[in-house]
Amino acid sequence: MPKYFFNLVDGRTSLDREGSQIESLEQARLEAVVYAASMLRDRPEEVWAGGNWRVEVSDHHKRLLFTIVVMALEAIRTED
Repeated sequence: MPKYFFNLVDGRTSLDREGSQIESLEQARLEAVVYAASMLRDRPEEVWAGGNWRVEVSDHHKRLLFTIVVMALEAIRTED
């Protein structure tokens, strides 16, 4: 079973040094969404801390496979 690594980048990089055995790339994509959602649930203020916030998923060779990017944008406000 392939091993995937889920690294969090939010102004600093938190490397997944252990990785997870996951059946397929499709399943790893779903797991990445679940991981991103759990991080957003536990630390919602990070979205507004500036910069972009992302989960980078790599394979056992440390090759980047895909990235989930989360960002919040303020609307430009005009005087009423």
